[in-house]
Amino acid sequence: MPTLLTAVVSVPEYLLGDDVGFIRGMNSSAEILLPQIMQVELSKLGTKFEVPVLFLEGRHDPFCRPEPVEEYEQAIEGPRKEMV
Repeated sequence: MPTLLTAVVSVPEYLLGDDVGFIRGMNSSAEILLPQIMQVELSKLGTKFEVPVLFLEGRHDPFCRPEPVEEYEQAIEGPRKEMV
């Protein structure tokens, strides 16, 4: 399985500047968002919702493991819930 970096730099439509921008964006996101994500406690959001709830999870995301979100999704009640 190719790494994300290999996949990005091998796309013929991307220029070198696009690749650099992608890498810088990933680094900035990890630096800014990761500490915030690590502080989220899903159980504090409650389990009853009056609106549909949708979770978008990356199967191979090394930072945000899907297991806690899957457990939370199973516990919530609402008109519709879905994990993608």
